Amino acid sequence: MTMKFNEKYKVSPGFEALFESTTDSEHIEQNAKNMSARFLSEIERLCDERKLLKKNLAKELGVSASYITQLFRGDKLLNFTFLSKLELYFKISFSIAAHPVQSLKVKRSNVLPLPDNTRSVSSAK
Repeated sequence: MTMKFNEKYKVSPGFEALFESTTDSEHIEQNAKNMSARFLSEIERLCDERKLLKKNLAKELGVSASYITQLFRGDKLLNFTFLSKLELYFKISFSIAAHPVQSLKVKRSNVLPLPDNTRSVSSAK
């Protein structure tokens, strides 16, 4: 059985929805998670350098190990009070700078359709 090119590479609606624009609230929520992850990646690097286990970090900061786990899994977002505790503990200061970004939202009008070429994949060499 030969499968046509446009059949083989047909994108399912569920997958296609991943690339459609989201609501502003979804975009804000995802951006907050990304920001939290950037801070936490620095904390993880510092922990690795010092061979500090997350459960020991939790004890030093006076929080539960499960809270640290929830932060690193992305179940909870960092807050400024906790960031302040991290700065104090690690004797660091986080740098903040504003940079312009390009929109990552994909609009349906910007997506190119698959070509109408219906040659079978097996005959294309």
